[in-house]
Amino acid sequence: MNQLLVDAIGFLNDGHFDYAICGGFALDLFTGKNIRKHSDIDICVFAKDKNVIFSFIKENAWTVYEFCGGGIVRLVNSTDDCQSGRNLMCLKDGCELVEFYPYDRGENYFSHKFLETGIKSFNYLEFLFNVAVDEGFVFDRNPSICREMSKAILKKDGIPYLSPELVLLYKSEDIDRHGYQLDYDEAIQKMNDEQIDWFNYSLDILYPDGHVWRV
Repeated sequence: MNQLLVDAIGFLNDGHFDYAICGGFALDLFTGKNIRKHSDIDICVFAKDKNVIFSFIKENAWTVYEFCGGGIVRLVNSTDDCQSGRNLMCLKDGCELVEFYPYDRGENYFSHKFLETGIKSFNYLEFLFNVAVDEGFVFDRNPSICREMSKAILKKDGIPYLSPELVLLYKSEDIDRHGYQLDYDEAIQKMNDEQIDWFNYSLDILYPDGHVWRV
């Protein structure tokens, strides 16, 4: 297993909140192979745990930024600063994945750019906040799409990760991004019929005019 993922899991298990690995590392867990170099470590968490997560991260000396959209982030120092529904970018000293630039929007606001180096050390995490309703995982970009939690969050060797059909559904909005087509090609081969049927159903909702990833 990728050492970065081992380090992240060891850290997160001390946090006492529900989480699942998502993004490219989730597809690595599902396929059993390192598909490609990853640019970051994405963690699926739930809105109910935001205060616990923020406190845990700050206690461990991470710097926290809140995504504001449009390439803008805001430095936050307490849970009172955080706004509902916004994801968190967390960095340790020495992280070289992101460059920040002054932004004239107010105190602690910055524009940022990700560098195409790939993550090399365990010094960057993104917490992506989701909503669970009646034991279902709600797809935030279209709340009419919901997946049973037992099918949305899978486990490999005790490690929770977001199911491939959900990971690919998020990636479906930006299929030209570097590596996303490879992610799809590798994952779709190992998905079972039920996963593929749900993925197709959800693609039809999101893209009524069709999508190239529909099987």
